[in-house]
Amino acid sequence: MFSKRAVEKRTLTFSCRDSDELIRFLGELKKRVHGVNFTVQTRGKVVRVKVYGVRDTVKRASAKIRETFKIIRLTTTKDSEGMYTYPYNYVVEKTGVTAPLTCIVEALKRKGYKVTAGKGEFKTDATLDEVIEVVEGLGEALEEARWIIPTRNVRNLIAIASYLTGIPSIELFEYCLREGLIRERMGRYEVCKSPEKILDELTRLKGEYLEGEDYGEEAEED
Repeated sequence: MFSKRAVEKRTLTFSCRDSDELIRFLGELKKRVHGVNFTVQTRGKVVRVKVYGVRDTVKRASAKIRETFKIIRLTTTKDSEGMYTYPYNYVVEKTGVTAPLTCIVEALKRKGYKVTAGKGEFKTDATLDEVIEVVEGLGEALEEARWIIPTRNVRNLIAIASYLTGIPSIELFEYCLREGLIRERMGRYEVCKSPEKILDELTRLKGEYLEGEDYGEEAEED
């Protein structure tokens, strides 16, 4: 005889602050909870989610649903310092970009946002839409730099500068080599100044690039 697998029904209740949070919560449930049957009932700002299925599946799904509500609350509610909290894995999930957390933090800082990094998360005064815009732009720059610069820390540095300035990674990389900001040693590249100072110098090139100037090159004499 085959033993019957325990079937379970579980009801989870959540109280949303407003209709915007409620709508976003319902939308994220559809995107994030899979492989289990569940129904949703709303009354005012209260959401009741009934989960059906095998016990272990229901347990995992319930945890995912609670996590989803927590993420919605964290990413839409400012703390006492005026900052939202973004779990790193959630940002990766929303953007499809696995940019290093340190790169995201640096890019946000350089864009003028307040930001602090924690374990597996970061806090910033940027909205979710603004965070997504930064991370997606950074991801494009990292993908471009990946084919040019083999050394990871140098590649990340150049990608951040490329995202911030709009200057192609190859041009920034060549500028850094020419100006002695980075050097090649035994088949790898290393920085010759602190990353902060290199970023400071590279971001200052944005104005020259937009004006069409040949930054960092000596003018030819007639």
